[in-house]
Amino acid sequence: MKIIKYLVIALVILLVVFVAGAAILVATVDPNDHKESIVAVVKDATGRDLKLEGDIGFTFFPKLGVKLGQAEFSNAKGFGNEPFASIDKVGVSVDLLSLLKMKVQADTIELKGLRVNLRKNKNGKTNWDDLSSNSSGASSDAASSDSANIGLEVAGIHVTDSQVVYDDQQAGNKITLNPIKLKTGSIGSGKPSKITAQLGFNQTNPALTAEVELNTNARLNISTAVYELTNLVLAIDAKGDTLPNGALSLKVNSDVEANLKSESLSLDPIDISLADVALDGSLSVKSFSKPNVKFALHSNEIDLAKLVPASDSSSPSSNTSSTSEANSDAKIELPIDMLRSLKIDGSLNVGKLLASGLTMTDITAKIDSRGGVINLNPLTMKLYKGVYKGSAGLNVSGKTPKYSASSDLKNLAIEGLMEDLSEDGKSIIRGKIQMAFNVTISGDQPSMLTNRLNGNASFKAAEGALQSEKLAQNVEKVIAFLKGRSPKPAGEELVFDSLAGTFNIQNGVAKNDDLKLITPLIYANGKGDIDIGESSLDYVMAVGLSEELGKAAIPITIKGPFEKPKYGVDFKAALSEKQKQVVEEKKEEVKEKISEKVKDKLGDKLKGIKLF
Repeated sequence: MKIIKYLVIALVILLVVFVAGAAILVATVDPNDHKESIVAVVKDATGRDLKLEGDIGFTFFPKLGVKLGQAEFSNAKGFGNEPFASIDKVGVSVDLLSLLKMKVQADTIELKGLRVNLRKNKNGKTNWDDLSSNSSGASSDAASSDSANIGLEVAGIHVTDSQVVYDDQQAGNKITLNPIKLKTGSIGSGKPSKITAQLGFNQTNPALTAEVELNTNARLNISTAVYELTNLVLAIDAKGDTLPNGALSLKVNSDVEANLKSESLSLDPIDISLADVALDGSLSVKSFSKPNVKFALHSNEIDLAKLVPASDSSSPSSNTSSTSEANSDAKIELPIDMLRSLKIDGSLNVGKLLASGLTMTDITAKIDSRGGVINLNPLTMKLYKGVYKGSAGLNVSGKTPKYSASSDLKNLAIEGLMEDLSEDGKSIIRGKIQMAFNVTISGDQPSMLTNRLNGNASFKAAEGALQSEKLAQNVEKVIAFLKGRSPKPAGEELVFDSLAGTFNIQNGVAKNDDLKLITPLIYANGKGDIDIGESSLDYVMAVGLSEELGKAAIPITIKGPFEKPKYGVDFKAALSEKQKQVVEEKKEEVKEKISEKVKDKLGDKLKGIKLF
């Protein structure tokens, strides 16, 4: 007991001596007298100049604290006289007794008037390259090892009136973050902490401005590297010419858990509102270097027009037009490296999707990605009273991107689909249609995607009509010719009982040789080519009368662009076919007359002849 008593007395004496020494040190030593020494140390370590224009203050007990007034840190050589960083005020203090427990317990860290100017020149060199080269890997490893063994708690962080500028002269873009406001509660203690942040964003190329606001309750444990954000609300309001209708708003509500040691992140649940498009579900990520993403998302309605910027409808000059055409066939830039390293296992359910004027409902999709091979399989939906089942894929594992798609479409009301697809809101066909296709594409330019289209397709339509007044007029001419009468006024469409055909697609050209069209008045066989890349067709339909199936069929040619094809009747071939038909009919008449005359003349004589 005496030993314990003496130890306590000794500790008290040491504490009194320390407090007295700290008091004498604070009273007699002015840190401002040592500014030149501090500047010299920084110069020796970084090669840059430090200006300490404000006062320096410190405390030793019961907390070790530092306060710094106005200060500037010079820029790298070749980047001008503007300071790399400056600050109006910074203050931090640490509880000394906590250090005896291998913990760092700091009061609120206050930063006011922070200005950071980052720059990359046209050669790709930055004004922080020299600072990163001065720091050794060994020291950083040691620092990280020490920080793992020492606990760190901060009562809070308070950042006001601050700004960061990044001037990328190589890309011709300047990004400014101003103002930057951040206020947090306790960090590192594992206790709940309120965090609020505000950020102003501005960039020059392309021109874009945004206001960002974050509010959440957090448990931030630095020692375990586990961070929990509950009731997180992130709101972004952006404006810019590249955005749909010049503006876009994003709001995210979620509970977030991140573990930096295990490299995992989960957002469950997550609610996203982007330009009035709402998504909800869950999302998780494992491994930040090679992300393994899992998600399940749902939306009642998605209108892609609200998410995609409207195209410029102004009439460009001829030079601009040629430039635009060249740009339209520019290389499709895909994030190849990211797609190859990305793993995805996700599902998406959408009640209603509006895209490119089309309306689709009850959409379900399963998304899988491994090693640069991305598959949407199965992909199901309802559209225009029909049911679609199919798949789609993207393969970037090789040198050239490859695309694939397959479908089985049943009971499609083709008229509504064609009306929504066409620019003038008109359809060239109506009726119920069954369709199937299996195609592949390879290439990294838009022109390649049509010129390298390969595969096959088939369709069958019933109880519909070809809605082309010109086609109906030409068919009436054929009917009139075959029936030997004058053409009658034709309607605006050609009603059919069935229409079917198959296509073999090679290098963007769909070839067909088995088109069959049956109507109450005619039958027709068709064959020809459809150039998908050029949006044109070269087709011939041989048209005959339904009651004279197998007899003369008159060719109708259909050539030109999809929008305005030219129709024509091959009357030369028609006359030839008609003449052949007349000759055949005359042959039959002659045969019948000869047969009758022979029978009349030889009939009585043949009666008396007995063969047996």
